[in-house]
Amino acid sequence: MSSSDITQVPGEPRERKISEPYRSRITQLIGEIEKVPIAKEMGFEIVHYDGSVLQMSAPLEANINDKQTAFGGSLASLAMLSGWSYVVLAMPQSAAERSDTVIVESSLKFIRPVKHRFYSEVSVEASECERFHARFERKGRAKLSLTVTVYDETESKPAMTMQAVYAAAVRSA
Repeated sequence: MSSSDITQVPGEPRERKISEPYRSRITQLIGEIEKVPIAKEMGFEIVHYDGSVLQMSAPLEANINDKQTAFGGSLASLAMLSGWSYVVLAMPQSAAERSDTVIVESSLKFIRPVKHRFYSEVSVEASECERFHARFERKGRAKLSLTVTVYDETESKPAMTMQAVYAAAVRSA
């Protein structure tokens, strides 16, 4: 993590960058995301991942409602997909490949309309991820709570937040 990542202001789009050690995992994840028809149609893309922070974005044009703002379902979909992607990326690759990850609980708060391209940001304390990994390895299943924040790319204040719990379990044969 560079010093610029440490001082990054929440709500400020990061440079489009996938850190080198994660590129192959991101490529695999994009393949999985593209299997979800709605994600492909909405134009979701991963724009930043450095091992601790994930940002995904989507264009307004593919997600516009009758009020010429982003459709709330699109904001929610981006948040849910971002949370799922973060959990998959946060797991060691060997664990991710042998498990299924699902959202089991969520609460959404819509704060302000989105009038431009929008993006999500999710990060979890390293200690929380370590507990999640340890439990997964010990029991074959684990849950991770996280917050996803969605922003209009032109504003630094959140447009929507999602509190969620994701569960991962060893895939049954």
